[in-house]
Amino acid sequence: MAVDAWLRSGLHFHAMRDWFTHTDLLLAGMWGGVGGILPPPAALLRGFKGWRVETNHIDQDFLSETVWPIVRHDVLIHDSVFTGCLGSVRFPPYGALLPGAHIGQNAFPQFTRSED
Repeated sequence: MAVDAWLRSGLHFHAMRDWFTHTDLLLAGMWGGVGGILPPPAALLRGFKGWRVETNHIDQDFLSETVWPIVRHDVLIHDSVFTGCLGSVRFPPYGALLPGAHIGQNAFPQFTRSED
């Protein structure tokens, strides 16, 4: 439903944040856009100046430093926790998730491991 809302918005980019830890400007895997707007990836990488020693957050740093400045004025942001931040709006009121579940989660609490 959120992607459908973005497609109707006329904006070139879409970002989603759906949990208390979703505080980065763009979350890797939870944003998208129309092709041909961003510079080629190689050009974006050349302009990236990583500032952390750690590497488990480098994708978020890359998006914040190189992609966000390009998309920030042409993006629909759906955010269920920090609604209003950076112009974000609530998710459409359809397609309810299971309690405790959220978009972009990396665990599936509704599934149990089967015994082999």
